[in-house]
Amino acid sequence: MIQQEVSMTVGIVGGTTALVKETLLGGSVAVLMFITEPVAALSTVVILLSGTLLYTKVTKPRIKRMGIQRQQIQAPLTRYLLQGFGGVKDIQVLGRADDFSNQFEKQNLVVQ
Repeated sequence: MIQQEVSMTVGIVGGTTALVKETLLGGSVAVLMFITEPVAALSTVVILLSGTLLYTKVTKPRIKRMGIQRQQIQAPLTRYLLQGFGGVKDIQVLGRADDFSNQFEKQNLVVQ
């Protein structure tokens, strides 16, 4: 769980850094283009903005649907994990760790 959060955070920070870098670079190129060739620059901006808007319209519903699926899958997994920790806690509190270990060893012998 913590490893997932760390990976997600690293991904977000890396993505944000890349976005800032690309924005600055794109802005610099756009300024240079508008100074040297305004008509071509305006045409390029219109084409790129149209493509960006189209891409966003197409992908946003799909990403939203995938996010909802992830939430629906993650909720039971978290619940099962917490129930497992609760079971371990109950075993420790009730002093039945030895009984549990014995049953586990017997089951392992059957499996082998």
